[in-house]
Amino acid sequence: MLATDETRLVGINLDDDFIVSPLLPDGFGGQLADDEVIVGSQVDGIVDGVLHIYGKPYRVAATMAESGGDLDHSIIMDMDVARQVSAETDGFDSTWEKYGAPEGLISAIMVDATDDPESYEKLKIKLNLTDGVAYVENAETAERTQDQMRSVFLLLAGAAVLMLAVTVLQLFARFYSCVWDRKSELALYRAIGASQREIRGLIGGEVALLAGGGVIVGIVVGFILYRALLGVLADSLAFPFVSVGAAGMTLLIAGIIVLIAVLSFLSIIWPLRQVGRLDPSLAMQQGDID
Repeated sequence: MLATDETRLVGINLDDDFIVSPLLPDGFGGQLADDEVIVGSQVDGIVDGVLHIYGKPYRVAATMAESGGDLDHSIIMDMDVARQVSAETDGFDSTWEKYGAPEGLISAIMVDATDDPESYEKLKIKLNLTDGVAYVENAETAERTQDQMRSVFLLLAGAAVLMLAVTVLQLFARFYSCVWDRKSELALYRAIGASQREIRGLIGGEVALLAGGGVIVGIVVGFILYRALLGVLADSLAFPFVSVGAAGMTLLIAGIIVLIAVLSFLSIIWPLRQVGRLDPSLAMQQGDID
């Protein structure tokens, strides 16, 4: 591993990797050529799919999904290539003199032994007896914290779904009554010569203005509150928080717009058909009575 000012250069063996591989896109071939790298979601300096490292160009083979951790600012390359880059970089001669040539060095090994507790305990004993090796164990506290965060997320997601259902019912009732409660007014328009198509255009335009204005205001206010919440989480949480990417946010906004549009259409189509079938004079009388 070679550290720079802001970005880490990491050499891995993809055949044995289980940290980087889950973050790679489905179309990734599975291996890296000597002139290829994998980059984190926050790595800058890529021009036309090429990243220069110490003056040498490397093609970006894939971009990892956002992890919320150090991998977002990391560049991944083949282990042997990373060793070669380290050996050719000035300023590390004292390190190689102390620990040996980079061709034979490994900075870290990731081991997943949680599925076999007995082997896990034996591994820890062997590591404790090995000179020059230190291990970092995934703390039980971290796992419990992750479980608690998942529970909180499920509760919040359930509350959000419930609020969405209530909002949908309220919007449907509001737009439905927007037509039916104005029977006498719409009948008057019919009596003075307005066609059913013009009536539908009038009501549809009003609903579109109400729904469109609400969606725009909601998206703007929601985005501001979302960014503020991300700042609070970043300052208060000990564990990295992965925010929704641009593609996910765009898809969410598009889904909200489609939902509101379909809901608005369904809420006015039935009462408009009923009002259109009423005799104008009878509709005005019913409107006065109502």
